[in-house]
Amino acid sequence: MKVKEKVIRESIKRIENRIYNIDKILGSNPLSEICEGRIKAQNIMKDNKADYEKISKLISTLAKKEKDLFKLAKMQNRNTSKYIKEKVELESELSSLNHELHIMILRGVIS
Repeated sequence: MKVKEKVIRESIKRIENRIYNIDKILGSNPLSEICEGRIKAQNIMKDNKADYEKISKLISTLAKKEKDLFKLAKMQNRNTSKYIKEKVELESELSSLNHELHIMILRGVIS
């Protein structure tokens, strides 16, 4: 593999990974997951009225997840336009790199 091809393919892979991560952030719905977690917590308390240790253990897991989801929701709220702008730029760069790779294939530089 030629150096230029290797650099282009590695760049494509990095850009695709970043686009995937941005899509994951933009496509998630943390607030609905928080609501679902709170419903689960209510059911845990209802189903285990006398077993406070079990309730504590199960709810602490849900509380940690809820804390992470609030962080994600805050990040989405603050940075949505930034992520969209970054994604557009990355997709443009990805298109250029794929075009360059295609040109190299057509010219017979790589196979």
